[in-house]
Amino acid sequence: MVVSVDITGVLEERLRRLVELGLYASVAEAVREGVRRLLSTIDLKEIALKLYIEKNVTLNYICEFSSTSCTEIIDYLLEKEVLPLLGSTEVKDKPIIREQDNIIIDPSALYVLYNSRLSGFVSMLRELGYVILVPRSLKSYLEVLEAKALFTKNVRSPMTISLSTECGKANIQEKGIIISSLERDTLVHAKSCGYTLITEDIRLRQFAEKINLSVYSWLDFVYFYKEKMEKTYIEELLLSLKAIPVILPYKLESLLLTNQY
Repeated sequence: MVVSVDITGVLEERLRRLVELGLYASVAEAVREGVRRLLSTIDLKEIALKLYIEKNVTLNYICEFSSTSCTEIIDYLLEKEVLPLLGSTEVKDKPIIREQDNIIIDPSALYVLYNSRLSGFVSMLRELGYVILVPRSLKSYLEVLEAKALFTKNVRSPMTISLSTECGKANIQEKGIIISSLERDTLVHAKSCGYTLITEDIRLRQFAEKINLSVYSWLDFVYFYKEKMEKTYIEELLLSLKAIPVILPYKLESLLLTNQY
């Protein structure tokens, strides 16, 4: 990105003097250094918090904006008594998707997957025939999350998540929402290829529904397939999701409260 700035008068004279003294190779370099120093004095997490509260922005966007890990951003939000909008307030009784269909997951769904006990559940989905995909642009993000999860023993072995190939470039009009570049790429793949999208970001899921994407939360699938899982595993899974924290809908929360699986 090229930005032009008009600098005249005393400021221009001082900048040129700095160049003449050999402190900078050019006026442009001096200006760039000034911008770097300005940005180093700004608390980007504080601005990200304000954006998240006042604007319709996604969690991954403020992580990208502040160059901060999602774990650190979530901890910062909780410290400021702001609940991350991850999860769902209700579940669909039956996901309208056929087994053996392709599912593409966005950064929030990946984050929740590798920071909870969802890995066993996703392995079950794969055995049922679902194909789990991410855009190629998320490859590095996927590898880092998986490495951390293996190190902390959140997952026992690497999961098979394939990279999606491009099916074209669907036009995504981001009206009324601000999303990250990785989220945008995921939406483009979902729309171009006709994939079902899984996202745990409530704001992004609401936007995806507005642009007529087939979109779900992991929680929709957990609720639908709950009879296929052992009681102890469901309890551990739901508690691990709450620890992120992910908002659990009443139908899943009640499983913990009543122990009725």
